[in-house]
Amino acid sequence: ARSSYAGNWDIYHQTVSSTGVPSGNPECALVSDLDPNLRPAILASGATGILFYLRTQNYANMVCSVTLSEQSPQYVNSIAQAKTKAQGTPVALEDKVVTAVFPECFYIEDPDRIGGIKVFSTVPVSRNDLVDVTGPITVSDGERVITANTIVFKGTSAPLEPLGIRGEYLGGAPLNAYTPGVTGCYGPHNIGLLVTTWGKVTSVGSDYFYLEPKAGTQVKVQSGSLTKPAVGKFVGVIGISTCEINAGAVCRVVRPRAQADIRIFK
Repeated sequence: ARSSYAGNWDIYHQTVSSTGVPSGNPECALVSDLDPNLRPAILASGATGILFYLRTQNYANMVCSVTLSEQSPQYVNSIAQAKTKAQGTPVALEDKVVTAVFPECFYIEDPDRIGGIKVFSTVPVSRNDLVDVTGPITVSDGERVITANTIVFKGTSAPLEPLGIRGEYLGGAPLNAYTPGVTGCYGPHNIGLLVTTWGKVTSVGSDYFYLEPKAGTQVKVQSGSLTKPAVGKFVGVIGISTCEINAGAVCRVVRPRAQADIRIFK
């Protein structure tokens, strides 16, 4: 539920059980103008998570009445379908495979490898976990992301193999009006998928290096603290097809998960 009052600020929420008992570890927060990244969500039927809202004025003992409307998550069959939803829409995905885990996020993928997406969450997960994810879908640095309200573990999956994609096709074209692609790129949208690509190392930075898969095309490899190959080496990289915004353009990026994902051919 969320308030339809036009001046939505000074709104507090607290989690209580389905019987009305406050949580032993209540999650209370101030929601400013119902920022989509901070909007609390109504959880699935039967789950803990009833929310109560109260908007107070700046003077004592006065309460302003507001209208509440339900904002339940929209259950979608695939990540591609989730990416058709407008910014801030709560979505629910079931039986997705964790393909990569990083300090601030993880990535999930459809078992058929048609779509993948970044998930912001502090819940610890492992590669090959099978999970359900619920939360609002938005855009961050040119990439669709889900800020998870709930993560449900369903077991484990066989590892998903990376898709081989030539560097000039990494990222792909926009999927729809809500889902950007790499600027000037064409081909199927593949941001969020586990991929493998290759090319010649043209430059090396403190936490990245660049590949040239063909003349005039550059692929940034966001390698972090991993050991980087020397300039001039021809390498293959397994990682997540992601992106970043640079000077207003959405640029292709590959993010390897471990040292073994960077292979030097010659």
